[in-house]
Formats: sequence, structure tokens, C-alpha cells
Amino acid sequence: MDATARMPDWLSRQATVGPTKTALVFDERAYTYRELLDASLQMKTLLQHSGVHSGDRVAVLSRSSHWFTLAVHGIMQADAVVVPLNRKLQRDELAYQLRDVDATTLLVDESMKEVAEQVLTAAGADARLVEAEHSAFEKPSDPRESLTLDGLHSILYTSGTTGFPKGAMLTNGTQWFSAAASMLTFGMMPDDEWLMPMPLFHVGGLASLMRTAIYGTTAVVHQQFDATRVHDELERRHITMLSVVPTMLQRMLAQMVKPRYETHLRAVLVGGSGVSSRLLQTALERGLPVHASYGLTEANSTTTVLRPTQLGSHIGSSGLPMPAVQVAIRLKDGTVAREPNRIGEILLAGPTIMAGYWRRPEATDQTIVDGWLHTGDIGSIAEDGHLTVLDRRNDLIVVGGENVYPAEVEGVLSACPGVVEAGVFGATHEELGQVPMAVVVLEADRVVLEEDMLQFCRERLAAYKCPRSIAVAEELPRNASGKLLRRKLQECIAPSAV
Repeated sequence: MDATARMPDWLSRQATVGPTKTALVFDERAYTYRELLDASLQMKTLLQHSGVHSGDRVAVLSRSSHWFTLAVHGIMQADAVVVPLNRKLQRDELAYQLRDVDATTLLVDESMKEVAEQVLTAAGADARLVEAEHSAFEKPSDPRESLTLDGLHSILYTSGTTGFPKGAMLTNGTQWFSAAASMLTFGMMPDDEWLMPMPLFHVGGLASLMRTAIYGTTAVVHQQFDATRVHDELERRHITMLSVVPTMLQRMLAQMVKPRYETHLRAVLVGGSGVSSRLLQTALERGLPVHASYGLTEANSTTTVLRPTQLGSHIGSSGLPMPAVQVAIRLKDGTVAREPNRIGEILLAGPTIMAGYWRRPEATDQTIVDGWLHTGDIGSIAEDGHLTVLDRRNDLIVVGGENVYPAEVEGVLSACPGVVEAGVFGATHEELGQVPMAVVVLEADRVVLEEDMLQFCRERLAAYKCPRSIAVAEELPRNASGKLLRRKLQECIAPSAV
């Protein structure tokens, strides 16, 4: 397909073919597609009156998922580029992203105005501060009729788990093909409702939001995750799709009143990292059709999916590639593996891959080579095509010359009775270079001795892979998209143990 070819604007089309269909639900407020388009066009008019032009980068800072959704669609209607900012970041972190993306406008809701002013001052940027409340929106302008596949849709900053965040450029085509791949993987029905209790400013939330607009189905968004509220939504609404990270899934199971869910759910997408097979199996037994997935910002979220029927036979796997996604393994010598089960760097290709990093040509050329995205993650592909993600390359622990993949050790620890989840990192060792250390979260009101956990590992792992020490924490450090922050695990370990 010609990337410059034009196609109908998603929201405008849905407002034409299904104007009374529910597009967005937030608390007790519901928008039809016609109402959502009208609100988005009001936002567009406000932006244009504030000086926003086609192609401008408009940063969005909001506490409200409802307002954020209107802002995103308004920016799209103005043919500008969406730059979602993580409200959980500190002032200087936000200022860095605002400067780096050269935003012309910082769009905020009332609750974030004071923070936004501080960010603009710290950034020393020329960006305009535009405050918008729905009641103050301008008179609607005309809708955008069409878009191009190669048009820049959004710039999302990577989590920065391995250095300064970089802006991943996602196109309209990236969103379109991601939606198509998701539909072919999970199916799509006209009455689908997709519950999104996670932050929408991350790639998983934004991608899900765009998919519902492309399909013409309903997005149910929450201000923040609340397990009790998710339970209520599953009970009273026709929720067919649910997106969560492992921590959310754990909290849902911990607060379940009924022994088993009886819902309309067709798929529960578990993103992020560090999801244990045991957690997935428990969720499945409780009536949740969990699909483990592997994805990253640079690939617009999900790239591989492990279906519920495959959990038992493919323990630890991240599943098969979604339609249009290609996966390969790059070996140490730089060649692509031709045989199964070879360990190396995971490569991805296809129309869901980013266009590159914003104003970072060298980083782009290093990351995308001959159409293949070099993820920096280590994994292997089985004979039947299932991908197993072993670890991030930068998280690899080298013990006296032997490679230890934290994910492998975490998988064993997570299977230990009483352990909910585990995180493993490498601590500096004078003789061996590094040794594994672990932090675990235990089941509520459960006591498990460190020696019992260590013995559990010794019976299942080579000696050099076993943690030297295991600490217990209430939760593991993760970023807002659910990624385990291994560099922060050391803060959970007593200094004398490292």
C-alpha cells in the first residue's frame, strides 16, 4: 500500500457511519461518536486559535483520562502531532522531553496548570501554555476528512530504563496496522467494550484508545487503577477486552470476592514485563482469559501474544508474532539465526514499527537496520515459532564468565510456594564480577523463609544462577507502563547483603 495514499479520518468516519454509537465512557459520562467528534473539533478550534498549525508537536499533560482522550482527538483533528507526557515524572524530566521534542504548545487541564508552568520555566522553551476545560471549548470547526499512512501521529518517549528517553515516532500507518493486527488476533465485534484502567499516556493505553476509534467500538477509561472498580465494571458492563500490567492483575486476583469470573471478557491483555506463568495460570483458573504479550514503545505496544490455550504447553513463552509482525534472532556474530532455540538479540520488522527516533538519526540508524528493529532484548524462537524473552541485554548478569538471565531466575522464584513475583539483578562482586540478588513479593499474610527460597532455587538452577541473597518487599519497583526497574531493586536489599 502507498504510504502517501489518503484514507478517511477514523473519528470523522465513525461519527458518520455510527453517530449514536457509544465511543467513550468515563465514570458516568458517555460520549457517542458524534459527541466525541464535536468535542474534539472544539478542542481543535481552541488549538488553532492558540497558534497550532499542521505538523506542530503538541505536548499533553493531564490527570484526567477523559480530558486526555478529548485532547488527543483534538490534536489529531488539527493535523498536529500528539506528544503524551507522563504526569508521574518530575519537573526536570518533563522539561527535558518538552525541549527535546521542540513542542510548540503544552496543552494542560486545570489540575496540571501549576506543574505545567514550572515545567515551562525549567525547560526554557518557547512553547505556548494552553489550558483547556471542556466547558470553555470553542465553537466546533470542520472535521478532518482524511489522513495519510506515513503522516506523523505521535511521539512517545521511551521509558528510559537504559538511559535518557528518546522520542519514538509513530505514524498513522503504525496505528492502523497495529489495530488490524489486534483485530486479527483477538477478534472484533460491534458491541465490544475495551476497559483501560491504565495510564493512556503510555504506548499500551494510547494504542488501545486508537484501536477502538478505528474499529468504531467503545473505550471505557479510568482515571487510575482501582481493582474494586474494575471488578464492578466487569460485573455490570459488556466488557470484552481488558488491558492491564502484572501488578494490576495481582491486585485484581487478591481482591476477588467470587471464586470465578463470569463475564463477557474475550481477552485480558497482560503487558509490561515480569509476568509469571503461575500468575497467568491462577488468573485463567479464576475465569480471566489472560493473554501474555511482549511489546515495546518502538513497536507500538504488542508484537507477540501467548493465548490462554498455550499457557500449559509454552511456560515462560511470550507467544507467537501478531499478524504483519516478523521476529528474528540476531546472533553474536551478527548473523540471523536459521535454526530454532538459538539465543540472541530479538529483532522485529513490519508496518507496526516506529519510523525512527525524533531528531536522533544516529540512534535510529543503530536501532533500525535494513528494516529490522534491534530491540536490545535477548530471546530465542522455538521450532513452532513461539518467542521466549530471556532479558534485556543491559540486564544480563555475568557471573565469572557465565551468563545469567534474570528472567530465568525470576521464573523459578515465582514458582516457589508463597511467592507472587520476583525481581533479580546483578550486584558487583570482587572475585566473580557479578552475582545474582533477588527481591520477592509474598502472598498476603504468608511467611516464607529466605533459606527455603534459596533451597528451592538450588534444586532447579545451576549454582552460579542462584541468588546470593533474597529480600522481601511489598512491591517491586516498576515504571508506569509496568516494566520492572531492575536498577532500583538494589534499594530493597540491605547494604550488608550486597
